[in-house]
Amino acid sequence: MPILMNRVGTFPLKPQSSSIIPIPPPITPLTPTNSIHPQIAEEKDMANLGEAKLAGKVAIEVAEQVAPKATAEGLNLLSVAGAKIEAAAKAVISPELKAGVHIGPKDGMIEIHTSIDPQIIKARGFEAASQTPYAKPNLAEFPQLHATQKTDTLVIGGGFTGLAVADKLAASGIKTILVDSGRIGESTSQFAGGMITRAGDPSFVELGEAYGETVLGQYAKGMVNAHKAVMQRATNFGSKVDFKPSDSHQLSYNLDAVDDWMRAEHQAVARYDNGIRIVTGKQAKAIFEPAEAVMTFRGEGQLNPLKYAKQMGAEAKHPVFENTSIVGLQVGKPGGPITALTADGGRIEANRVVFATGTGGNLFRNLDHCVEGAQCFAGIAETKGVVKLLGNAFDTDGAVRNAAGIIRNRGTEGAYNYFRKPADALAIPNAESKHLMLFGGADKMLPETAATKTTAELTQQLQTLFPGSKMLHKWNGLLEESKDGMPIIAQHKEVPQIFGIRGVGGSGIDSSQFIANELEKVLKGGKSVLSSARFEK
Repeated sequence: MPILMNRVGTFPLKPQSSSIIPIPPPITPLTPTNSIHPQIAEEKDMANLGEAKLAGKVAIEVAEQVAPKATAEGLNLLSVAGAKIEAAAKAVISPELKAGVHIGPKDGMIEIHTSIDPQIIKARGFEAASQTPYAKPNLAEFPQLHATQKTDTLVIGGGFTGLAVADKLAASGIKTILVDSGRIGESTSQFAGGMITRAGDPSFVELGEAYGETVLGQYAKGMVNAHKAVMQRATNFGSKVDFKPSDSHQLSYNLDAVDDWMRAEHQAVARYDNGIRIVTGKQAKAIFEPAEAVMTFRGEGQLNPLKYAKQMGAEAKHPVFENTSIVGLQVGKPGGPITALTADGGRIEANRVVFATGTGGNLFRNLDHCVEGAQCFAGIAETKGVVKLLGNAFDTDGAVRNAAGIIRNRGTEGAYNYFRKPADALAIPNAESKHLMLFGGADKMLPETAATKTTAELTQQLQTLFPGSKMLHKWNGLLEESKDGMPIIAQHKEVPQIFGIRGVGGSGIDSSQFIANELEKVLKGGKSVLSSARFEK
């Protein structure tokens, strides 16, 4: 679900305190009581208190990241043996956690009880209850890990980003294993709009103003290269993922917007991407009747996002495990291997770990001020008669309808929206005989009443654009965005073998491939334009 303008914050970016709680990944229940008792680190394995302190801290962070269900219910979250580690753990808990954390010895163990923002819990509940209309017949299934495995890199998270990262690393000769706590592709990725587009989240103009021409060029060229790789993969998958080539269009219903931002955006990026053009008048209306101006990204496509994720897993050149919850990381000497412990007794020994779970969680709490959660709303509508629409469409008239500006400027109201005529196989009765439109939008994390209002606004906009239409199927999901619109590759400060991906944003299919390309560069000793260092200066 691409967002065409920088939707979070304004430039320049400065670190600031934040009360935002990162969005945790969904979790498969671990035991009948949802209790977790991993043996994260035993005292005998610790050379000194400093090492114990490090292990205790990482254990706490990992447990909060990977066990939100147990956390949300206030159950026993983590147990660590040893009095030294207990004392160290008390010392390293972050101030943000202290108010909600209880630590006390019990049979020589540390027990940590905490809670996650109830707003996030509720939003996750909405997502879990949602059912996308994408057809699911004969989709790939993957084994659960029970035994001990050894690998160079462990990727945690089986959505677009985790799959792209694991695929890229394996293709470059890095031994890789991917695990997901649930089913591959069935978390946030399945709620995507299914559009392959390099029209990403950030404003090209604002990127150039904030970071300079070099960074803008690195981002734009990186997205172009990632897009080519995604399009090649989607073309190879073909009908297995309901792939259909199409262009993508930023629409404006006001010619003033062309001079206000569209030409500036085009000028900023055109030197790096020659596949973008602006048309007005009759040419714009030939793409979509109400439009007065259109900026077109040529050579793109659409597909069934759930089938795409499943097919990536099915064709992976590395092991893929699902229903495999990582409940702890055993950290030894600095720079040494890490052992990931699973809920079912499995172990994965890895030289590095990459968290691609949709958020960095407490592992990368230092980046909370750089990201914000967003809630997505979508549905399949039946239109009254045939609608002429060539490709993927993104409304961008924030000045006219407060659409694209709602996340970029938190003081406004309204809902960003996108739409396309789906070529996917949909689990809707008689779908092939209906005139269908996939229609959706996004807003910041909302309480229930505000979410209802946003859904109503989207429905109203649906009627404005497609009079007489009716919504047949609704769903919603969550995503996390960075304040400059570019994803973030973070490296844990104390344990540099641990990496995390944050702020992937809306254009997840292309952005995930971009992240994969950049992470490979980092692991080989290079520097990335997506590094979290840009927020840490």
